[in-house]
Amino acid sequence: MDATTEIVFQQVGAGPDVVFLHGLLGRGGQWDGCARILGARRRCWILELPGISASAAVADASLAGLSGWLEHAVEELGIGEFELAGASWGGAIALKFAANSPKRRQVRRLVLAAPAHPFWTPSARQQWLLTPPWSRIVAWMGAHLPRAAYSSILAPSYGERARLRPASVAAYRATLRQPGLSAAVAAYAGRWREDQRQLHLELGGIAAPVTLIWGERDRVVPAATAPALQKALPRAELFILPGLGHLPCEELPEAFCSVW
Repeated sequence: MDATTEIVFQQVGAGPDVVFLHGLLGRGGQWDGCARILGARRRCWILELPGISASAAVADASLAGLSGWLEHAVEELGIGEFELAGASWGGAIALKFAANSPKRRQVRRLVLAAPAHPFWTPSARQQWLLTPPWSRIVAWMGAHLPRAAYSSILAPSYGERARLRPASVAAYRATLRQPGLSAAVAAYAGRWREDQRQLHLELGGIAAPVTLIWGERDRVVPAATAPALQKALPRAELFILPGLGHLPCEELPEAFCSVW
């Protein structure tokens, strides 16, 4: 990993730039497989989100605040035009950035893996995580689980449990045990509903073409919610990948990149 001021990132390959954003309770390693494939023809920047992963926490972790953090990261890294890829919560940040960031014209294209979006209604269990103070409590509990529990918690994010790799489980465990995570999760979740209401109003202003990629068996942000998001975006195409779950970019990067 490299670092510029307080931004931690990994750079892979050479060519036109692609910036990757991971999801909530994830790490940049979610994109390693895609970066290995795409690095033959692109320069891949895998960013670690602030507070949740290795980059320093920010005072404002709303979607607007995280979009501002991304503006700063792009400037610090000297990135001009780029493709912007986001998974889950990272996809929501990408949508916000493309909708109203001063740097939005630098985005050539969005590639989104099951982004959290305004037409998705979180389940009751997910709402616990998205509602302070429960978000702090859930994150704290995640840090104190026995080692064997982490694979069982992560497995439902995959279409096939057999594709869950030990390295992915280890990264998930490291994230949940990271100091300060409970406060970071609470900060991300604190304005979630308001953020999504505002994002809903802004989707029609996204000028960049958008590629939406969903796993058919997504149990986190179900694929059934994808057509509504596609309809709300001016220039969007949608791909549903059979047999995959919420993390298609990590579960089967070859299939994910085949529709990139």
